[in-house]
Amino acid sequence: MKDYYEILHVPLTATREEIKTQYKQLVRTYHPDLFRNATDKAAAEEKLKQINIAFQVLSGKAIHGAAQNGSTPLPVAYPPILDFGTVRPGSKSTRLLQVNNLGSNVTNVVLRFSGDSRLFRVSQGKRVYGDRAFPLHYAVLADTQRMAADTAHRGWIEVDLDGITTQVELALQIGIAPQRRWGNKRPFQLSKRWGIAVLVILFSGLLGAVLPVISPQFTLYRLLPTALFASPFYVLQSDDLLFSLQEEASPALYAGGATGQTLTRLGISGRAAVGSQARQQVAYLGSNGEIYILDLQSGQHQPLTHDGQPKTALAWSPDGARLAYLTGEGESARITVHDLASGLTSGKPYTLPRVVPAGVAGITGGVNHYAWSPDGKVILFDWWQGAERRVYRIAVDGNNLQQLTHFDSWRGAWSANGQGVVVSSPKGIYRLGAQGQNLTRLSTVAGESPSWSPDGKWLAYLARTASGARQTLWVVEIASSRATQVADESVRYAWAATGDTLGYVTSLATTERPLFYLWTLTPGQPPQLVAEVADPFFD
Repeated sequence: MKDYYEILHVPLTATREEIKTQYKQLVRTYHPDLFRNATDKAAAEEKLKQINIAFQVLSGKAIHGAAQNGSTPLPVAYPPILDFGTVRPGSKSTRLLQVNNLGSNVTNVVLRFSGDSRLFRVSQGKRVYGDRAFPLHYAVLADTQRMAADTAHRGWIEVDLDGITTQVELALQIGIAPQRRWGNKRPFQLSKRWGIAVLVILFSGLLGAVLPVISPQFTLYRLLPTALFASPFYVLQSDDLLFSLQEEASPALYAGGATGQTLTRLGISGRAAVGSQARQQVAYLGSNGEIYILDLQSGQHQPLTHDGQPKTALAWSPDGARLAYLTGEGESARITVHDLASGLTSGKPYTLPRVVPAGVAGITGGVNHYAWSPDGKVILFDWWQGAERRVYRIAVDGNNLQQLTHFDSWRGAWSANGQGVVVSSPKGIYRLGAQGQNLTRLSTVAGESPSWSPDGKWLAYLARTASGARQTLWVVEIASSRATQVADESVRYAWAATGDTLGYVTSLATTERPLFYLWTLTPGQPPQLVAEVADPFFD
């Protein structure tokens, strides 16, 4: 018998949680997509196969049905534990399960639930790649509508590939039902509630009779709170991520908590989504390249643009009053701003900078990056001057254009309090005041895409390896100036609004079928894998 403890590099006394933690670390280390050489890739696939078998044996989910000699299917499911956390009574929650096969060909895939069949349901499996049978994605739904509040449920999903099975644990805690004070035994409180209800009905009827006389365009729902008519389609939280998962032939938009414990399909196809918690709206690019706005209160979406111009880099102002994006390409690229404070159709979009002042000479190219100030009143952006770039700032109304840097620099980013800026340059990352004063070099690495965390404690940036073959993600603790590399092959990252969580995407984009993996990280703690994503853009 193989020494499975040795394969996972854990002691015989290792707890189940220690085994699970080590398993996740080894999966990240030996994932085949991290290797370029064909021999190394094959060795990693074989190593990963043994790691998966060892984990499933030691965690009590041993593969049953036949010996693992390469002539039979070898089912592998991730994550090995589907933990739904605490779910509100009477509601539903969904998790994604990926099933792969590391053995011989499979003709039949079956998923079976243990325990109460009313609690969990699973969708039909969907291929991640159209020309490959595996891996498959399944949406696992927990439905608590007919289950008792304040109870815990555990079970498993049995994954069966032609009679060879493995198990995935299920864990769910149903929350405590809210107290209904009107249901107590005090008749006066009950009658008072009914009295209020009658008054609301009478008031609504009176408004329905009077308002058409006042204005035919004025409707009742504009006066009364929306909450009286419907619950929100989705509530965007400060630490939610927005990203796309490839489904069929189009990318589907998902929203989820930064810990990866909750994923919600928004029911639309799109990419490059950005959300505004202040407005509870999501802006995204549709399949036609135009921008759409999804209202999370109603679940309705409608187009914002119709001009046919290429668009990139969507970003909400911090207060949600404006949406900006880059329009055009090359020398024609400019920042377009929509003022949405009074609705999608109010006001016309305008571009920044509107003109090049006579005092600013040598502008040879368009804008290729911009960033909102924390108060939403100023925008940083890059302009090409000959073969170099310079960082400028401009008021959101188009006034007060000011050049901040006088050396080759780009990708300006604001500090959390708006009093400082960081920029990239060939000689490293520099910090300067919001007016361009007090220039200080923070690193000697020619980092890309630097950004402060919203709490001001951390600075993250991307950097190329010495050979230029890989792009790595670094995090710097501002107080100590200590820099730590947190990821290889990182293609994009973003801080959560709370400032203590970093979301990032890794990939080996040079492979024939590049895979993108979405991770979250709290500085100083191990990263957590959230999902395999089709589009590396997220917010």
